[in-house]
Amino acid sequence: MNDIIKTCPHCGGAGRLNANYSYKTRSYFIFVKCDICGSTGKTYGSREDPQAEDWNTPACDDAISAWNMRNGQD
Repeated sequence: MNDIIKTCPHCGGAGRLNANYSYKTRSYFIFVKCDICGSTGKTYGSREDPQAEDWNTPACDDAISAWNMRNGQD
């Protein structure tokens, strides 16, 4: 994980990377989720296990970038 995850744009809570594995598609779905309000960012798919790669995959970077995107906010 190369990027810093910004706080939640809705409640100010901490955002964290999450990954769910789908046995049907045999891939991981990676997204950022707020610890307080449960808001989630855009989900990205990956065949790589993000935890095995220390959360350093292109899908993790994309999920963080999508979460950090703000419209006129810092």
